[in-house]
Amino acid sequence: MVGVALLTRTELGDSPHELLRAGRYWQPDLFLVSRQGRRYVVKDYRARPPMYRWTAGILSTWREAKNYRRLAGLPGIPAFGGRIDRYALAVEFIPGRNADRFQKGELSPAFFSELRTIIQGVHDRGVVLGDLRNSKNIMVTEQGRPVLIDFSTGFGRGGWWNPLQRWLYRIFEQDDFLGVAKLKRRYAPELMTEEERRGLEEGLPLEGPAHALRDGFKAVVKRVVGAGQQGKKRIKG
Repeated sequence: MVGVALLTRTELGDSPHELLRAGRYWQPDLFLVSRQGRRYVVKDYRARPPMYRWTAGILSTWREAKNYRRLAGLPGIPAFGGRIDRYALAVEFIPGRNADRFQKGELSPAFFSELRTIIQGVHDRGVVLGDLRNSKNIMVTEQGRPVLIDFSTGFGRGGWWNPLQRWLYRIFEQDDFLGVAKLKRRYAPELMTEEERRGLEEGLPLEGPAHALRDGFKAVVKRVVGAGQQGKKRIKG
């Protein structure tokens, strides 16, 4: 069961929408869709190569939907619009700019304080983001407030029977806050604490293996998809 959807696949095609970003092999297409007087961003893997769409595409959609449901009602998190089908989901569109499009001095101390509060709220719900050092996952509203987007790499704490996931969770729980420190270093270095400076300089205990596990999975998927595409071209030729 996919669950209750904001709109069906057919309705998606019939609704007013525009392409925000055309995805590559491992990325979804992003659409801005108007529905019932509101606007939503739709992430859609349906046009991706079959080998990716049927594996990581479905998994990413399922995992991100699960994260949004767990974080429902939290400030700084877009409202979840539901899964359209196994390949696509919709989230609330919030006007603003990605944090990587600002200049030094444009982000206030209040912004960083609120950002840490939002991240702590996410952790209190048992979710880590896992890729918050990428400032594109932090958006700034037109009022200058932080919003977290893209929970496709996020994951939960895991049960006692899954010690590997619990270990990764503890690493990325700290890593999420280093994402704030990295953003400060770029835009407001005068706001950095000694702990944040030390964290960025020294890294986290076992940070390397944790990131290697995460990035290794992505690399394997991309390699398999690429190989599948080359094989299809050879067959067609």
